[in-house]
Amino acid sequence: MGELKPDKGHELGSCNRTCCQRPGADWFNHSTQAYYCRSCAEWLNSDPFNRDYAQRTYGHDLCTPRQPGASERATGSRPRWRGDLQAKGPV
Repeated sequence: MGELKPDKGHELGSCNRTCCQRPGADWFNHSTQAYYCRSCAEWLNSDPFNRDYAQRTYGHDLCTPRQPGASERATGSRPRWRGDLQAKGPV
């Protein structure tokens, strides 16, 4: 396994799937609370167990496309990446 990218799973960072970690992750997984690339998100959504679980739990797909500006609206600021947080101390 390769090195984990510091922005892994963050909005518009690297895909949360360790074997992928493609940049530009813009699909939110409601179970893991992390972001995935479109390819991995669609793969997760296609799994029968995940599809059933997500419909029962959330009423929609497990992974949904990012809503532009959602983080800024929720927090009042732009999303921070793990590297930004490390400079200010442990999370």
